Amino acid sequence: MISLISTLDQIILLWKDLRMIKRIIYFSAVFSIALGCINQNETSSQDNFEHKVIGDHSGLELEERLKTLIAKKNDSSHIGKLVPSLRAVDIDGNTIAGSNLSSVVFYNFWFTGCPPCIAEIPWFNKLAGEYKGRVDFIAITFENLEDLTEFFEQNPFNFHHYTMDRNEINRLSLTDGFPTTFVAINGRIVYWKAGGITVKHQKFSVEMEKQNEFYRNLIEGNLQ
Repeated sequence: MISLISTLDQIILLWKDLRMIKRIIYFSAVFSIALGCINQNETSSQDNFEHKVIGDHSGLELEERLKTLIAKKNDSSHIGKLVPSLRAVDIDGNTIAGSNLSSVVFYNFWFTGCPPCIAEIPWFNKLAGEYKGRVDFIAITFENLEDLTEFFEQNPFNFHHYTMDRNEINRLSLTDGFPTTFVAINGRIVYWKAGGITVKHQKFSVEMEKQNEFYRNLIEGNLQ
């Protein structure tokens, strides 16, 4: 009888130990998942910062900053590359001539049926006005420029406008949807961004102003 009670006591203790072990395993798993999420968020934030580091005022030479940025594995594959020859023509039939462009060139790929593209226009106009004569602002669309006249009457867009065959745009792989914007310094891409937000976004004005401030810092840090 005593032996049976002892055996039961051992079984109860073992059962309690197993419950404790399960709890330890459970909380360890939860802790690991939570820690992983935190690290992922920190990495994402760091990647976003590193993606924009090319526009800071660290005093590094442009080439050194490019090398640093290119080394980051999560950076856009476009960063650091030369802008390819663009077979685009303006309303007067002129093509984009790299030799005639300023040291800083702002490119925007867009079209009239793209709400985020349209939402950015007033903010881009501010930049174009601030840096008129010092920075070339180029807008490229696959639409016929003659068909854009009516649109521009209602929505002034103070860039130099070019049209380009859509298949050619796709072939160059410079865009990842619309809008796509990139900035080139001396013909080399130093910033690239695809996508945007519409005026329905809760913090649209705040985000647009932050975007413009970033562009200003990037331009000012690289104007010659």
